[in-house]
Amino acid sequence: SQANFDDLRRELLRNRNYDSGSPPYHEGVLQVEFELVLTTLIEVSTAAEFIEFESWWRLYWKDPRLSWNPDEFGGLSQMVLSHTEVWTPDVVYFE
Repeated sequence: SQANFDDLRRELLRNRNYDSGSPPYHEGVLQVEFELVLTTLIEVSTAAEFIEFESWWRLYWKDPRLSWNPDEFGGLSQMVLSHTEVWTPDVVYFE
């Protein structure tokens, strides 16, 4: 229900003082998986050693600060949050 969703969002982001500027683990290594999906191949030039394409990427990682017991929130086992609300890894793109 919407009430369970609102309660969970409040619990995760406010009541626990979630800091989206801090990575999930302050020590050690955080595993981030990267998925690149090519959607359109626009041009390939072997002579010019050039390729142009359209794509999107998806990153996966676990942030234990955003875990909860579904039984405490009406069985709600997943939710979608905006990338502006949670920590996201820095991605540097080089051409």
